[in-house]
Amino acid sequence: MDDISEWYKTLEVEPGAPLEEITRSHRELTKLWHPDRFRGEPALQAKALAKLKQINIAYQRLCN
Repeated sequence: MDDISEWYKTLEVEPGAPLEEITRSHRELTKLWHPDRFRGEPALQAKALAKLKQINIAYQRLCN
């Protein structure tokens, strides 16, 4: 994921969104995809962990 448009898409915000909106979306998506929500379901937990990793990378890239 090296395309800036993909980072915005991952965080579900429009390209060029302000930092406040990016941060808000990151918080919401982090809660939504937190692996602890899927305890007892290893396949979903693994998917959530992968998604959370993408979300965090996108957030870091857009904030730099």
